[in-house]
Amino acid sequence: MGEFQNRAIKMLQLTESVSHLTDTVERQRQFLENAVRLYLAIGGKLTDFTQLEQPLDKNLKVGKEIGSMIIELSALSNLHDMDMMQAAKIELERRVSGRSV
Repeated sequence: MGEFQNRAIKMLQLTESVSHLTDTVERQRQFLENAVRLYLAIGGKLTDFTQLEQPLDKNLKVGKEIGSMIIELSALSNLHDMDMMQAAKIELERRVSGRSV
C-alpha cells in the first residue's frame, strides 16, 4: 500500500472500531454514502438514481472497479481544477484533527 493509504488506515483505526474496519457491509455503506455526497456536490440530484440500470458486466472485479473510480476521480478533479491527492490529504488531516467542515 502507498503512504497515503497507510495513513488513512491508521486514522480509521483510531476513529472506528475494528469491526467496522473489517465489516464489508459497513465499508459498502460508507463508500456509497461518500459517492452520493460527491455526486450531489458536483450538481447531481437524488432523483437521477431512479434512472440507473444494473451494470451489464456480470464479472465485476474489485481491483478493476477501484481503478475505474480513481480514473473518474482524476477526471472530476481535473474538471474542478484541483489536485485530488491534495484534497484527500486535507480531508485526512481534518478527520485526524477532529475539525468540522
